[in-house]
Amino acid sequence: MRPVTLWPPGGSAMPEPHENRPGTRPGPPRQRRSARRDVGVALLVSVLLTAGTGLAVHAAERSSGARSSSTMHRTSAPATPGTAPAPAPPPTAPTTGPGPGPDEGTDPAGTTDQSTADADGTEAPAAPGASSGTDDGRARPPRTPPGGTAARGHGATRHGAKKRGVDCRRKHVRCVALTFDDGPGPYTASLLRKLARAKVHATFFVVGTNAARYPRLVRHEARQGHVVANHSWDHPLLTSLKRHAVDREIARTDRAVVRAGAPRPTLVRPPYGATDRKVRRALTHHDKAAVLWDVDTEDWKNLSSRRTTSLALKEVRSGSIILMHDIHPSSVRAVPHLVAALRKRGYTLVTVPELLGRTKPGKVYYRR
Repeated sequence: MRPVTLWPPGGSAMPEPHENRPGTRPGPPRQRRSARRDVGVALLVSVLLTAGTGLAVHAAERSSGARSSSTMHRTSAPATPGTAPAPAPPPTAPTTGPGPGPDEGTDPAGTTDQSTADADGTEAPAAPGASSGTDDGRARPPRTPPGGTAARGHGATRHGAKKRGVDCRRKHVRCVALTFDDGPGPYTASLLRKLARAKVHATFFVVGTNAARYPRLVRHEARQGHVVANHSWDHPLLTSLKRHAVDREIARTDRAVVRAGAPRPTLVRPPYGATDRKVRRALTHHDKAAVLWDVDTEDWKNLSSRRTTSLALKEVRSGSIILMHDIHPSSVRAVPHLVAALRKRGYTLVTVPELLGRTKPGKVYYRR
C-alpha cells in the first residue's frame, strides 16, 4: 500500500485516485483524467479556504491590537513631536455648599445661625475653608458697606426703621411708641422674639458698653426694623460731666453701634432724663435730638409684669412715649399683654422716628 500524504500539513489525508479506491472499477482514461481534475480542484479549494480563514483571523487580531494601542496612546502616552496633543476632558464645575446663614449665634426669631460667636457676644473668626460665596460660585457682597453703616434695606429711614405707611400726624391714627433702655442684655433676644411675633417695632436706647459686648443683638434689632438709639457709653449723669466728656460718651456709643452693624444713631436719651444747656449743645454738635418720655412704667422698681402693664395703661394717650427696660425679665414678660391691651384700645405701635417725624438737633422731646 502506498503511504498517505497529508496536505496541507496538519490537514486531512489526500484522497486516493479513483481507480485505487476499494470497491470501484477503473473507468476509461478520459474518466480517470476527469476524476483527477476534480480531486485537484477540491484540494485547491480546501487550501484556499484554509489560508483565507487564517488571514481573516490574523487581520482581525491586528485590527483589535491597533484599536487598543490607539486608545492607550490617547489616554496615557505623551504626544509625539509633530502631532497635536489630544484635548483634555472639560473641567467639572466646583460645587459649593450654601453660604452661611444670617448672623452668628441664635436668631431672636428662633432660628439658629451657621456662623459662630463667643459666649460674651463678640464674633469668633470664621472656620478655615468656610465658604463665603453664593450658590453660583460668585463672591457674596459684604453685609456692611464701606464706611461702617449697615445696609438699611428697602424703605428704610436714616434712623434704621422701615417705612410702613403709618402717618401719626393724622388725627384718627393714635400712635404710641414703646422704648427700651439700658440694653442689650441677657433678655433682649427673648424680647425681640416677642416683638416679632406681635409684629411690633420699638426703639432701643442702648448703652455703649453693652452694645460692644452684644453686637449681634444690636444687629438683630436693626435688621428686624427696630430703631437703635444712643443712651451714652456707661450711663453717667451727663449734667455732671464736662463738655468734652459728654462728647466722648456720645461718640463712643455711636462707634459701638456702627461696628455692631446698625445705622449711626440720630436720637439720644440722656441717662436719668437729665439735660441742661451744656448737654443740649453737645447734642446739637453731634446732630442729635434728645428723646425722653411721658409714661414711666417704673419697671426698674416694681419688677412686676402686672404692675408694669397697669402703670403703662393708666398713663398712656395718643402720642405717648413709654419708658421700659429690656434688662429686666419682668419687663420682657409684660410686653405681649401690654401690646394686646394697647391694640384693643385702638393704639398703633410705632417707633420714635415714626411718632415724631423729623426732629431738630439739640431739642428735647417728651411726646408727640
